[in-house]
Amino acid sequence: MMAALPVLVVPVTAADRLLGVMRASRNGVNRFSNEDLAVMQVLADHVGMALDHARLYAEARSMAITDPLTGLYNRHFLDTFMGAQANQGSDHSVALLMIDLFEFKKVNDTWGHLQGDALLQDTARLLQGSVRSTSGWS
Repeated sequence: MMAALPVLVVPVTAADRLLGVMRASRNGVNRFSNEDLAVMQVLADHVGMALDHARLYAEARSMAITDPLTGLYNRHFLDTFMGAQANQGSDHSVALLMIDLFEFKKVNDTWGHLQGDALLQDTARLLQGSVRSTSGWS
């Protein structure tokens, strides 16, 4: 029969949300000390903070380059992407689609902004389903 290893498990949290757990074990020791537990908890707190900051950064980055209503890339993304392409001397083809929904203001005036927003979202979904996905764009 194998001897059981002592195991120390501490929660990894951020903003009172459980993100996971950190687990430690070691051979030749019957148990962990309170100091071991305290060190593990400090490490887990730092990991939780780093994971939460990474999530917040990704959300902020996404919000900076996409339209919040449609999820489509915005002008800031276009400027950044085209600038990067020009600086790299890229020989990749790029297509740009600009669409004007004819007399769209009448939709908002007639049926309200919620219906106008729904129409924009539906249009965005149609456009996204009509183009291929290109890796490397994020």
